[in-house]
Amino acid sequence: MSFSMPMLSSSRRAGFAAVIALLIIAALIGLSVVQAATIGPVTNVSNDPVESQKSKVAQDPQGNVHIVWDSTENGNRVIRYAKGIWNGSSYQFGPSFVLGSVGGFQFAGPNLIVAPNGTIMVAWSRAMDRLVLRAWDSSSNQPGGSNTEIDGGIRVSIAPDSAGRFHLVYDRDFLVQYCEWSGNGCARRDVFPGSSSVASVGQDVAVDRQGNVHVVWQLGQSIKYRARPAGGEWRNVEDLGGGTVPSITADGRGNVHIVKSENYDIVYCRKTLDTPCVDRRTFDADSDVNPSIGVTRSGSIVVAFHDNNPRIRGLWYNTLENGQWSGTNFVSGTNANSQPDVTSRPYSNRISFVWDLGFDIQHTFITLASDECDFYPADVAGAGEVEAQQFNAARRLYLPLVFHGPDC
Repeated sequence: MSFSMPMLSSSRRAGFAAVIALLIIAALIGLSVVQAATIGPVTNVSNDPVESQKSKVAQDPQGNVHIVWDSTENGNRVIRYAKGIWNGSSYQFGPSFVLGSVGGFQFAGPNLIVAPNGTIMVAWSRAMDRLVLRAWDSSSNQPGGSNTEIDGGIRVSIAPDSAGRFHLVYDRDFLVQYCEWSGNGCARRDVFPGSSSVASVGQDVAVDRQGNVHVVWQLGQSIKYRARPAGGEWRNVEDLGGGTVPSITADGRGNVHIVKSENYDIVYCRKTLDTPCVDRRTFDADSDVNPSIGVTRSGSIVVAFHDNNPRIRGLWYNTLENGQWSGTNFVSGTNANSQPDVTSRPYSNRISFVWDLGFDIQHTFITLASDECDFYPADVAGAGEVEAQQFNAARRLYLPLVFHGPDC
């Protein structure tokens, strides 16, 4: 059996060719944008005989990751730091460094973040009422700077703004404390209202692309939220319903994203400075606690949490890509017994998360579907317009991308 293709006129042939070309372009674009989240290898970052726990992770504008944790060594508690350099397919971790010591007494609880200008800040508690801060250029392969102590508290969280300022919240006397760090001290301090009978704890902070500051915390068994417009004053406290241990982060489009543990489920919502929480969603593995959330600049999301049921105890996650939420996924090979932490402010389409397993710090990362907002050249610094070249493996082409700082 044979057949012959009918002859086409020159105009119809041209139209046919144009359609084929469009289909090919669409297919190529689809290869590079529409993809499922992929998880990378698990790496033991601390890999030592001492007790390493309570880890936190951040990413810098070059896409490298920075991790801090508590390390108990010969009865002494120290803060350790390690950097993972992105090699195009995975992270290569160098040695760990001691940033400071808190002796054998409480408290440590380190945290860190990297500002758009590449400055990394690490903070921890030396005692119940002292914060230790340290900042240096994240492009260095080892810590720089020096430790600075201020009056503070415990369980510190940090968020940067586009001007390179750091915003800190922490717990002191069971009240939420706020500090806008100027580089030499707190340019502004505030204490949030609390309750005479209920402690305010578990605070977290995010700064959106307009410079508005958003804070969430736990008051008893409910979650509170408060915001300060850029350059303005704090607004009234809002009630976000029941729950514990909230986590908040901001994307590049003006939204903040919040997760909390409620009735042993993980509950998510999205809001802005002037709108209430919407898109409420519940994630459930079993006895779910200790959520952490990371969001790319374009709005792709990773929510990680710990399931506390002894039968299936471990690390779980859900993702949002291209407007679609995934199912709840187990991180194979883990039996995590502590709170995970994910990259709250990534500068690429990769979101890392860390946890401790057998008193060692573990790291893996998830690569999400992305658009140009997720590729953040180091010199954007939150504003302006930069031409860049991105090699896209699916299309095997170098594509010029335009980065709009305020739009992403």
